[in-house]
This record gives sequence, C-alpha cells and structure tokens, in this order.
Amino acid sequence: MVFLTYKLPPRRVRLAVLAAGAVLLAALLLFSVFRRPSTETLSAGEHNILLCLDCLDGFGWEAEPEPVSVEESILSTQLSESYLALQREAGFDLSDDMGKTVTRCTFTIANYPTGETGILADLLVRDGEVVGGDIRSTALNGFLHSLVRPSEG
Repeated sequence: MVFLTYKLPPRRVRLAVLAAGAVLLAALLLFSVFRRPSTETLSAGEHNILLCLDCLDGFGWEAEPEPVSVEESILSTQLSESYLALQREAGFDLSDDMGKTVTRCTFTIANYPTGETGILADLLVRDGEVVGGDIRSTALNGFLHSLVRPSEG
C-alpha cells in the first residue's frame, strides 16, 4: 500500500474550508427558498371572501371587509318563485344549484342609499363562483331585495 501525502500551506486550507462553507450555505439558502410555501396562496375561505367582495363592488355596494358569518349549507330544492325571480333580477340562475352545497358569506353593507344601518348582504358561493345573493335589512319591519342597488331618492 502506498500513501501519498501533500502538505497544504495553512492559507490554502483556510480558503478551501471557507469556499466549501460558502457553497454549502448557498445550497441551503436555495433549498429553503424553493421549499418555502408561497405566502400568496389563498385558502378556499379567503378566496370566497374576495370573490364576494368583488361581486358586491360590481353591484356598487361597499361592504365591511370581514364577513359577519360564513356558513355552508344545502340550497333548498323548494325555493319560492319570488326568490328565484329576485336572483334572476341580479343575473343569477339558481335552478342548477338547488339541492347542492353552497357557502353563504354575509357582509355588513356600509353604503345603503337611504343611509339605513343594519343592512346585510348574503352571497352564495359554489365551486369558486358566486351563484346568488341578496340584500336584507335586520330591522323588525325589514326587507329583502336583489343585489341590484335601488334607485336613490
């Protein structure tokens, strides 16, 4: 057996150790950057809330950004014709969604034309799409109407 040895000057040893450390550090940094989950990824609930806020904005409503409630339920198969007409007025057709699970997101409306408070917007979301909604008053003699803004005056 033959052994070959070579003595490195101390300066070269330090440079080699520093270079190996720098390569290892760079590899660790790259690995951690590519393994980190994206902070821009939204949960399904957050996505639904943004969809609803965009929908309300499209109808001219200003809503509080935090929903009052978010609930999953099965849309009744026996919705009244007047409620279906209310939905059609806003451009929604719930006939394909009856009997299916929807998420109802409820928001407080801040800009009702009469200045009235206690106004809520309920939006129905299914498969990442707003499929219906309405505006309602929480007052004792309240009302319910489509997402279309009533004329002011």
